[in-house]
Amino acid sequence: MRFLFVVVLASVLFACSKSKEVAGKESLAGSWLLSSYYESTGAAGEWKPANSLPNRRLELRADGTMAGDLIILNRFETYTTRQDSLVFYGAARQDSLVMPYELESNILMLYPLCYEGCGLKFRRVLP
Repeated sequence: MRFLFVVVLASVLFACSKSKEVAGKESLAGSWLLSSYYESTGAAGEWKPANSLPNRRLELRADGTMAGDLIILNRFETYTTRQDSLVFYGAARQDSLVMPYELESNILMLYPLCYEGCGLKFRRVLP
């Protein structure tokens, strides 16, 4: 009987693991403003404020459409989520861009693929 208890207890402990929550379009939907960007030239990089950049807005809609004036994303019209990445699509879905992302509260981090390391940090624009 003691052996059975230990087996059941071990099964419960090993079966319970934290799973990384993947945000859906509903939680990503909203207006976002680029607050800082990560830049590295091969050495250790740093986050820099994006206040001086003219085009910093990104709007992700719950229906999968998007708008904004960020140069890196201005050719894309729709998006979808795939595990821990956002996939942006151009007209007729002929052009696409995959970016890993993290979402914590009202902060959205996008990580474009680049050699030295780069990132975009957005804050949600609350109504």
